[in-house]
Amino acid sequence: MAKEELVLLYQLDATSEKGLKIREILSRHNIRAKTISHAMLNQTIGHLAELPGHASHPSQYDGEPIPDEVLLMKDLSDTRIDRLLKDFRENGVSRIDLKAVVTPHNQKWTLLDLISELRQEHAVMERFNQLHQSVQMADRLLAGDAPSDFAAASEVAILTPASQNLSAAVRESRALLSTRELPAMEEIDAILARLKSALVNYQAHLANYQAQKN
Repeated sequence: MAKEELVLLYQLDATSEKGLKIREILSRHNIRAKTISHAMLNQTIGHLAELPGHASHPSQYDGEPIPDEVLLMKDLSDTRIDRLLKDFRENGVSRIDLKAVVTPHNQKWTLLDLISELRQEHAVMERFNQLHQSVQMADRLLAGDAPSDFAAASEVAILTPASQNLSAAVRESRALLSTRELPAMEEIDAILARLKSALVNYQAHLANYQAQKN
């Protein structure tokens, strides 16, 4: 028997414009949508996804409200997920930060546990994006491909302490970006802080160079 594709939706009720649009798109893809309420936050992912062997928690969740929108997908292939998310974008559905698939690893987690994990992963990815953008900016400055007020970057980039420090920070950042596993937030923050500091020092170095030249 073919597995039924299912998408669980939390904080994306059918009464909202966004929730309704998502359900219309899911319907076009022949994917069943299931609304998850605040009271169900203490249920396991396996139970919410209607997997056998996952019993319901006897009581409802009565803790603090969780405002995050969550989209949880069951039995969708990677191709189907890509098509679905593409359809969301093309139809003006704003970004849903917390997305996941049902896996053997997370089936026993509660939805509350999953949201906490997804929040951490999203925060780490946001920092990774900041680090990547800062590395790109550093590359442009060191290569001389900078804004007009830093046009002389290539003239002063060679063997200056500021450029050496920035180059070292870039190497450290690239090593972190190339890792296969997401590092701890503290490690990313420390490396990002060193790179940003090196960027500020290098830009000040360029500004001083320009001032002396003029």
